[in-house]
Amino acid sequence: MTSPLGHFETFDSAFKACATWKCCVICKGVSNSSKYAVDVDICNFMIDGIGLNPVHPQSKFKFDPILFSGVSDKTCQKIQQHVIAACRLSGFFLMATSKSKRSIHGRRLAMLDFVCEHNRSPNSAKAPGKRNSFAPAPRSEENRCRFGFKIFCCKEGNFWYLSTNKDTNLNNAGVHTGHHALPAAAIRTTISEADEKTIQLALHAEKLAIPNALISKLVNLQGNGTLKFSPKQIAYLVSRHKAEKIVHNFKGEYQSSAEKLIAAFDSMIEQNEDIVYVAMIHSKDDDYLIKTSKGRPQKVSKQTDLNIEEVRKSMSINNNQSVLLAFAWITGDELRMLERFPELITFDVTEKTNNEKRGLFVGVGQDGNGNLFIGLHCFMPNSQLNSYNWIYEHAIPELWTEEILCCNEVVLTDGEVNLYSPIANLSETTCGWNGSHLYRCTFHLFTQEWLKRVSGRARTDKGNAALILIKKWIDSWICKIDHEYMFKDSLSRFKVYLEHQRDDLGQNAFQELNKILNSMYACTTKWARCYRRQKMDLEHTTTSIGESMNASLKGFSAKKMNALTIANAATMCVDHSDNMARKRDKKNATQLNTNITPSKMPPNKLVKNEMPIQDHLTHYAHKKAEHIYRKSQTFKSIRYSERCWLCIHNNAFASDDDEPLANIIMPRYSEVFEVNVSEDWFTCQCSCSIKTRNGTPCEHIINVSGVISAKMFHPRWFKAYNSHLYDTNDAIKQPLQNLRVRHRQNPNACDIRGTWERTEFTETEFKNGADNNLWKCMIALNSMHKSKVCLLRGLPIPSQYMSFGTTFVDCVFEFDNDAEDSFVENVTKQNNLPYQNNVLYNTLLSYTKDISKSCENDSILSEYAKKQMGELAVTISQMKQKEQGLNTSEGSTLVSSQPAIDTNTSAKRFKSSHESNSGKKKVNRHLYC
Repeated sequence: MTSPLGHFETFDSAFKACATWKCCVICKGVSNSSKYAVDVDICNFMIDGIGLNPVHPQSKFKFDPILFSGVSDKTCQKIQQHVIAACRLSGFFLMATSKSKRSIHGRRLAMLDFVCEHNRSPNSAKAPGKRNSFAPAPRSEENRCRFGFKIFCCKEGNFWYLSTNKDTNLNNAGVHTGHHALPAAAIRTTISEADEKTIQLALHAEKLAIPNALISKLVNLQGNGTLKFSPKQIAYLVSRHKAEKIVHNFKGEYQSSAEKLIAAFDSMIEQNEDIVYVAMIHSKDDDYLIKTSKGRPQKVSKQTDLNIEEVRKSMSINNNQSVLLAFAWITGDELRMLERFPELITFDVTEKTNNEKRGLFVGVGQDGNGNLFIGLHCFMPNSQLNSYNWIYEHAIPELWTEEILCCNEVVLTDGEVNLYSPIANLSETTCGWNGSHLYRCTFHLFTQEWLKRVSGRARTDKGNAALILIKKWIDSWICKIDHEYMFKDSLSRFKVYLEHQRDDLGQNAFQELNKILNSMYACTTKWARCYRRQKMDLEHTTTSIGESMNASLKGFSAKKMNALTIANAATMCVDHSDNMARKRDKKNATQLNTNITPSKMPPNKLVKNEMPIQDHLTHYAHKKAEHIYRKSQTFKSIRYSERCWLCIHNNAFASDDDEPLANIIMPRYSEVFEVNVSEDWFTCQCSCSIKTRNGTPCEHIINVSGVISAKMFHPRWFKAYNSHLYDTNDAIKQPLQNLRVRHRQNPNACDIRGTWERTEFTETEFKNGADNNLWKCMIALNSMHKSKVCLLRGLPIPSQYMSFGTTFVDCVFEFDNDAEDSFVENVTKQNNLPYQNNVLYNTLLSYTKDISKSCENDSILSEYAKKQMGELAVTISQMKQKEQGLNTSEGSTLVSSQPAIDTNTSAKRFKSSHESNSGKKKVNRHLYC
């Protein structure tokens, strides 16, 4: 009985034997006895074959002279495909490694060299820029397949022969080593093997919007399984055929790039493609023309900023040809998307998209599913100011409708001056751009320069730690601070702090940081959050959506875009737009009939027949709604009048949990939000303006009302608005358009009809744990907000803003450190201080002790404390006055809401006055109660 090891050895030897085999390559050749071609195995005629009398001393096999005659490119390709197909049936893939043609004075007119795909060096590395080979390199020279042969065309008769020269053929027996014979259907297929029938089938199927995977199956069935094209090959085959068709349809033997590209798009329009374009051309008569998809070209004034001779020279175009200076277009699907979502557009230029080195100007928007779409393509001659002027003044008004320009609210660009300065000038005129606000990309303006010139480059470790804080500080201006007066206060504190850190940062880092800051100060209104509250920017602060679209364009191309002609690149962009439109329509259609997980948000109990919010909103918008609802649970609200509520975050009067109050340098501000309802109780508004920026209700309105409804959202977030129903169903389109108009008229208003029950106001109402003490603080904080006075988080409210019976008492006590805690406890019990004041009292008391200890061993800090802390003292003792009629204003001390910033002390915000007197400590304290 054979052991298991013997079984494996038997298998191993058999498996190795299968890797050595003899092929049979059947080709058509002429025999001695017949004038007609017969099927013969050419492996028998290599070097020592029997011969068919081919009338050539270096060959014993002659290919069919009727099928293969001459050295034209078509004939060479035909015989090459014939030989490769014969090898596929034999079980391997044959590669044509070289093709050479000789002058007519030689005997050989052309030669083709073929080798097996496994015939490569085991140590051969992939050349730079080359794709990985389909066949892996052999492990050693022993496993390398040496099969290969050459064929040539002889001058006598222009016939093709198989070479029998020992120096040209690798072996004479047709033996393969190092790999196994495969079925014909399993061998890879190249694009060059696709015949006209295959191309036509793929084109017809593509017009029917059949997926490429299914097209490849149809093509493979048509070829009886001998050829197998992958879905990627089908996609490339279709796009290449379209490009070739456009090129072959050009009229005239000598056409410039302008004429070719315009002819290509005219051909698309003739084939009922929904596309419009506009082009600027410099004609051979030295005229500047504007050519559109409809009508005749129109002359425009000469472009003085453009050196046309230099442009012609760079493109190798003589004065007898027209020059395409700029070409812009938009498809019908893109225009319809832009009409629905015109509020936010990002403009960017991407390079390396064609072999003429023209930049591709792209405008990108975002739909209600969070997906991107292109609103404009434009090939530019260069990056000069004049090129961008033409786009903004001529191309965009020509391609976009007047309604799109009027509804556009935000244009987001990077830091290139020529890119944003023309539209900045146009927005101040009476043209269609006058309602648009130009914002700058904070990545290009700040983050990119920070990483390149500042980050981690401080002189000391303490300076690098300060740089981390500085980065967070600047980011708070971009993403957190909502009010201008808070931004100015934070900016003034930042300048003081930066000056204190000058030595630790070092001269180089300090200078580079100042350069970045000066560039930001010059355009504060273009990036700071507090200046961007009144336009719908969807919380975008960078041009990341434009960069993503550029990457998508280049990734869609089967070849590198910088190797494409401008006509092929434009065709590829059109195909990319069509592909995105198909995916978008499929996703929208799927969402219409897809039931997602039931929402965790409470349903509207007032309107029983209203559909759940997840049935109206897109999946992307529904996730945003759930996030808003979760945030609303972290707020407390108070109703203090018939139609007014105040809403505040739970931590508005406290510091962040991860950072003690005494260690906070970067200011954080306490904010209160005011929610107002209209007199007819139809709409409500919040002071945060989130509805204006995002088109979604804010967490403050949800907290106050207790419900969230789809009617509170902008229509851009509706499923129906994003789907085909908006275009095909007038009963749906008209009300949605009315909602859009209502939003433009009052962008910060949320519709609450039928969702919020109206109740009469009798007394102050508290919600989510709010109490009477919090109400007094919210009223005072709201008064400070209207007076544009900042309150740092954790600080008590100045007495001049407190009202409604709130008492401030200024007391001076002298006691030893040991007796201080017991005194505080007794005062608290006797006067029944609120719990929140007890917590604040104890916290501030601990900070005072820390400051005292830190001052003992630091004379400089002690002198600074004596000078500064007396002016900015925060009282940490409080008594509640039982006697009525006490004048609360007497003896009270105002607490500054803007303390100075110092980095040498552990108490950056709470400053207390410490004086030693005979072992006793004198502390000046007061708090609200």
